[in-house]
Amino acid sequence: MDRLKHLLAPSLLISSNLFIFPTFSVYRENLDEFEVGYSSLLPLYGLSTTLLATAILLIGYTVPSRAVKGLVCTIFCLGILLWVQGNFLVGNYGVFDGRGIDWSEFGLRGWMDALIWTVFLATFLWFSRYLVRIASDASWILIGLQSILLLAPSATTEGLWSKCYKYEHQVPTGLLGYSSTRNLQ
Repeated sequence: MDRLKHLLAPSLLISSNLFIFPTFSVYRENLDEFEVGYSSLLPLYGLSTTLLATAILLIGYTVPSRAVKGLVCTIFCLGILLWVQGNFLVGNYGVFDGRGIDWSEFGLRGWMDALIWTVFLATFLWFSRYLVRIASDASWILIGLQSILLLAPSATTEGLWSKCYKYEHQVPTGLLGYSSTRNLQ
């Protein structure tokens, strides 16, 4: 039972930072690009979150007792790193207009991100005996803060949870009729 107490929140942190929070952010910022509400997508993302968290918990139950602290801190660190990567280390790759991304511009950024991940993981493992005490509570706090920061603005966003179709432009009148000589009347 002690393993569950230490592993549950970090497992949920890492899995929700992969499936729930980033997809919700992308959806909310690109609402007009989707034909369904987020409530239609949530079961798939919720299932993915649950499956990953369960897999992490199962791994946690198979490792020896002496390795649990390191595992908890590694999972906690990965959850934080995913949050940092998705919110602060996000590159401006340009507009999604079908053109490819020029990756040569981001070579140094990739090395810096790799360095940050390596230093964070090493530091968390080095201090694992101290961090294991706060990993669960800190994970719950971070999950709660992310939930509040995502859900609070969405309360005023119409059509977020269940899609309401609002067309901003009128359909051209010629598009509604057929012509024997032209594509449009």
